[in-house]
Amino acid sequence: MRDGRFSGIWTDEDLPDPETTEFESDSHNLFSPDELSDLLQEFADLTTEALEEIESFALAYEANDYSAEDAGEIKRRLHSIKGSAANLGAAGIAEICHEAETAFEGMEPARHTDMLLRVKDWIIASLDGLVARVS
Repeated sequence: MRDGRFSGIWTDEDLPDPETTEFESDSHNLFSPDELSDLLQEFADLTTEALEEIESFALAYEANDYSAEDAGEIKRRLHSIKGSAANLGAAGIAEICHEAETAFEGMEPARHTDMLLRVKDWIIASLDGLVARVS
């Protein structure tokens, strides 16, 4: 899954343009345009909700008001978004979540908040672009 497109998560360098995210499998061809639009909107809604929760946990990290359970919740939400994105064929979103999961485990906790907020913003911009192109 890792091809280096999202290595900027580790280095604070630029990430790929989220608005260029496309479906990278034929799974989206299994649905009518209306069905795909509905499915993508539901995915966007659920993902946005999970990202808001990740943001809350990330801000708790920044305030040093977090627990081991919070770290587990962040990883679970990233993992859930990754799986749903992969099933939908949104490989870029799945890939950035995979990289974020790995970075969360491997980087200093002091960098978690900035990394998670960058990932959240990237995914939201990517979702906005996908929804606009499908709608």
